[in-house]
Amino acid sequence: MCGIIAVVRRPSLRQPPGSAEVCDRLEAASQMLAGVIASKTVAIAPVADAATAVADADRLLRGVAGVRALLEVSGLRIATTNLIDGLARQIEELERHLDSDAHGAHALAGRELERLNAAVVSLKDAVWAVQRDRLRAADGVI
Repeated sequence: MCGIIAVVRRPSLRQPPGSAEVCDRLEAASQMLAGVIASKTVAIAPVADAATAVADADRLLRGVAGVRALLEVSGLRIATTNLIDGLARQIEELERHLDSDAHGAHALAGRELERLNAAVVSLKDAVWAVQRDRLRAADGVI
């Protein structure tokens, strides 16, 4: 007796996203982080908004439609790679500034500090997902 079971999904009807749909979100996230890094105060909302923008780009790049977009939309894979690598560097810079208290992060306490930490973790998770899951999936298909 064989215990192998197969689950067959129905074909995806979702259309591949366009370059602007993905890149606009990643560029917006980068601009938000640049503003936080350049400011003299800790701004939680822009970090959280950047995390949302990257997570939205990640959702667009999921599944067959996302892989097709990365493979078929001219320049999207390269642009996404460049933007996501830039975001990863910005996160490192943001964390260095927060650790050195250049933005007064140590003045935060309680819920505000928790919100900042949650926003940074969400941002890092979204960037990681695009770098390690979406782009690697497309590379694996190639």
